[in-house]
Amino acid sequence: MRAYLSAMAQAPYASVPPAAAPRTVLAALGPKMLALAAELADGAHPYNVTPEHTREARAVLGAGKLLCVEQAAILESDPAAARATARRFLALYLGLPNYVIIGGAWASRTRTSRAGDPTA
Repeated sequence: MRAYLSAMAQAPYASVPPAAAPRTVLAALGPKMLALAAELADGAHPYNVTPEHTREARAVLGAGKLLCVEQAAILESDPAAARATARRFLALYLGLPNYVIIGGAWASRTRTSRAGDPTA
């Protein structure tokens, strides 16, 4: 990823120059990618993470970096219907190796849970 970021930064740009330098934001969930975003990018874009993860990501990135958290929302007043919709939406993520449910909330598998489980 370091080599990729370096190559992106050095790539020729043949179009009309933008008014401001483009920013680089990394899709980052785990501590290594967050640290890389803090070091070599303008910020991080974690997706589908908990408020705790967002607090920890901000601590890793520092105050001067972008933290562009993305969350889905369900506009449904019936709790059962909302849960059913959420389950359908989140089904894809249940099969991905970088997401796991910890204590009823989504968290990155690359992080260590408060209980010390390194697979969490």
